[in-house]
Amino acid sequence: MASAQKYSRLELQNLRDDAWPDRGEYCQKCTNIVPSFEDISDEDMEHLRALIAEGNVMSAMQKIHDKTGCSLRWAKIWVHHPYGGQAVSQRPTPPCPYCGSQLRTPSARQCPVCYGSWHEEE
Repeated sequence: MASAQKYSRLELQNLRDDAWPDRGEYCQKCTNIVPSFEDISDEDMEHLRALIAEGNVMSAMQKIHDKTGCSLRWAKIWVHHPYGGQAVSQRPTPPCPYCGSQLRTPSARQCPVCYGSWHEEE
């Protein structure tokens, strides 16, 4: 099992660019370990998540790379997992019309959170 210990800038500078994270949160969907970084504050995370939600994935990756010194591979892994060990889809999905939670697919007709259903509306 992967450890939740965060990576420091010094540690990241001493890693090879082709290295993969060996500690962090595990994603069962893509089987990657999502690294955590000491140099990313809660404010930084919110800013990065906003960039990702707006579709500015490359900007978010570059900001992570600049802030932490990690490889772009690691920054990409983080960008695809901005809330931890669960991969997010590339295409944003619409919110649930009842509770506002993100749906699993663009064509979903039932919410995975509140179980609201709108199958009959088509």
